[in-house]
Amino acid sequence: IFNKIKYPVIIAGKAPHESIVQQAAKCGNIKLIPNPDNEEMDRIISDAHISVLYTFQDTGMKLKLLASLHCSRHCIANSQMVKNTGLEELCSIRDSGEEIINEINFLMKRPFETSDVEHRKIILSVDYSNAENAEKLKLISYL
Repeated sequence: IFNKIKYPVIIAGKAPHESIVQQAAKCGNIKLIPNPDNEEMDRIISDAHISVLYTFQDTGMKLKLLASLHCSRHCIANSQMVKNTGLEELCSIRDSGEEIINEINFLMKRPFETSDVEHRKIILSVDYSNAENAEKLKLISYL
């Protein structure tokens, strides 16, 4: 779908499939970064105006979802990515290629506001705060 948008795209991840490498090479707007180290991946995520997250498996919490919600701006995810996470309201949930393209075109024109950051912090602090969860573990260990 990324060859159908006019914006620059970075695809980053571990051991990309050869078909992705070949398709990315054909598209002038796509830069593929295979096997970035943690520091580079963190930079890519924090620099992104939109993170697009897609999975075919709904097997538990995806760390890339949490990383994007903590460090990125807009997040587009498919239903499987957010299923049973409680984080649905923090993402634009789009499942088809056409829906994702339309949402990218919409969000590229929309700034990520301070109110968006504050809302996200509130939601994430409920179940996904390292500090809060460490305190809970500390309390459990005293019992």
